[in-house]
Amino acid sequence: MRTGRRRWWVVNGWWNFEWLLKVCFVIEIIHMSNNNCKFCNGNMRYVYNYSGYDVIQCTNCHSSTISTLPSIEELEKFYDGFLFNADLCKKPAVVNKHIKAWYKSFNLRQQANMLDVGGGGGYFSFAFERFGFGKAFYIDIDHQACEFASSSLGLKNVINSAVENLHEHCKEKEFDFIYCRHVIEHLLEPTRNITNIIKLMKDDSVFVLQCPNGYSLEKSFYISNTKRKIKNLVSCNQFSFFAALRIMLSKKIVFGLEPIRHLWSITPKGLDSFLAQIDGIEYSVFTASLSDPVFSPWVSQTKNFKNKLLLKISQIFCSRFTGGAHLVAIIRKSPSAETS
Repeated sequence: MRTGRRRWWVVNGWWNFEWLLKVCFVIEIIHMSNNNCKFCNGNMRYVYNYSGYDVIQCTNCHSSTISTLPSIEELEKFYDGFLFNADLCKKPAVVNKHIKAWYKSFNLRQQANMLDVGGGGGYFSFAFERFGFGKAFYIDIDHQACEFASSSLGLKNVINSAVENLHEHCKEKEFDFIYCRHVIEHLLEPTRNITNIIKLMKDDSVFVLQCPNGYSLEKSFYISNTKRKIKNLVSCNQFSFFAALRIMLSKKIVFGLEPIRHLWSITPKGLDSFLAQIDGIEYSVFTASLSDPVFSPWVSQTKNFKNKLLLKISQIFCSRFTGGAHLVAIIRKSPSAETS
């Protein structure tokens, strides 16, 4: 009798221990999810693990981030020499008629001032000055990117600093055109930095904000990219292949979230909800395809036949349903209004 009772306690004791671990896990997930979305103030919930990071997603706008963000020191170390786009042969993709016409469409004043926020080497600053629109100021955390911008592109107004320090360097300046291209998804506090950039706007200035579209499936036809994501989901979560594929085709895949490089995946609904809360601005939010020569200059002008074909297929089957890979907001100050 005692042996049977001992066996019962061993079996059920182990089961109780497993049950306790599961309860602790659920409590931890609830704790991680006990945050409000920075964009729409919705509830955040755990969705899966990706590359060792716990991904949490807003139940309302589906914007996502990771539960534990890295420190500023970790980010500075990661971006020291990041410089993924710094190559002079890529300059023609930006210095062309498409970019010139785009700048011209904003009807900027003569000799305008541009602020290029973290522009990946300063190509758009270079084009702005080359086309004679005025003077460009380029800020980037990567000192090698800044070195490339000043020595290789010849830019004079280069600021090697984090975007978070923008006001320290630019509070005495006025800007007619501000371009923040694929930066906010890298930041610890994206909404705070958007607000701070808006505070630098003049009454008649334009602020163009660009980041990955969290809803987009446009890159899913790049097979190597899709295989890598599925493999990651399977290995980190013990999902089956089909379960991972189902997530890939749902809103849970959160396009653009690639820790530690990309810390946020932002959806059109999330960005629109956030901007709607800011007084004194007028804005439009839309998406742009990988084939767009302005918002995706290097990809759109590829000479590779296979990549061209993939671009066309992804446009037909993905862009029309989930939007382009790029999320864009064009922001202006309301007439005679000041941003709070």
